[in-house]
Amino acid sequence: QTLVQNYIDSICKVCAPKKMGVFEWVYLDSAYMNTIKYSQWIFADTINKYSSNQELHDLASDHKSPVIRYVAFSLLLKRAPHEAIQIAIDDIENNDTIVAVHLDEGLPESLSSIRVNLVQRNRAKYNVSIEDSIRIDKAVLSAKNRKAIWYYYVLTDPQMDI
Repeated sequence: QTLVQNYIDSICKVCAPKKMGVFEWVYLDSAYMNTIKYSQWIFADTINKYSSNQELHDLASDHKSPVIRYVAFSLLLKRAPHEAIQIAIDDIENNDTIVAVHLDEGLPESLSSIRVNLVQRNRAKYNVSIEDSIRIDKAVLSAKNRKAIWYYYVLTDPQMDI
């Protein structure tokens, strides 16, 4: 257990997130145009291979880097969607901001917004239950920082699309 945790910690250090100004940044896709895999996702494969659900939960909840928290969250979402969704709900008011890069474009966005969008845009892919999806909707609508969560506008404006 200790050896695995030390290994995971060292991978997180090697995978030190890149910065754009004051913000850390993360590639939302694992590979550019589904061809060249981004290095952060190569390390994520290793973390996924050697981490238990509890270790992923701890990384997704408590790591100092919002990017590592996002990567661990996305890995946990694949394995244990209900657990990952609980993290997203518990952390909904978190305003930690990262630059989320898709292809060649990236904009600063709150980690809670990115997590919610990942879940709600990919409900079938991650086997998210209707109940969990509704729990996220309720959490977004009641969050103090709801206007910083993109999905809030999807819920409240019929012309918006995920």
